[in-house]
Amino acid sequence: MSNGFTFNGTHSKTKNIKAIKAPRNLLPQRKTKFVEIPFRSEPYIILDNSVTSEVISIECWLSLEGKTIFETVREWGSWLHTDIWAELVF
Repeated sequence: MSNGFTFNGTHSKTKNIKAIKAPRNLLPQRKTKFVEIPFRSEPYIILDNSVTSEVISIECWLSLEGKTIFETVREWGSWLHTDIWAELVF
C-alpha cells in the first residue's frame, strides 16, 4: 500500500493523509447471471467478465497542516466526492 492510495488521479500524500490499514479482497467478485431455460433442471450460468462494486474502508492518519478542521474536511470532501466511478489504487 506504500502508506497511501491514489483516488481519481490524486495521491493521498498530497492531501496529508497516510493510510494505516485497508482490509480488502485482492480480487473483486465476478458478476454472475443465471438464466432459466424451459425443460432444463438447472439454470444456465453466464459469466460476462465484469466485477461487482465494493465498499472499502480505509483507516487513515490525517494532518491538518495549519488549516482548520472545516477547511480540511471540505477539501477532502471535494476530492473524494464524485458522480462517476473513479479509480482507486493502493
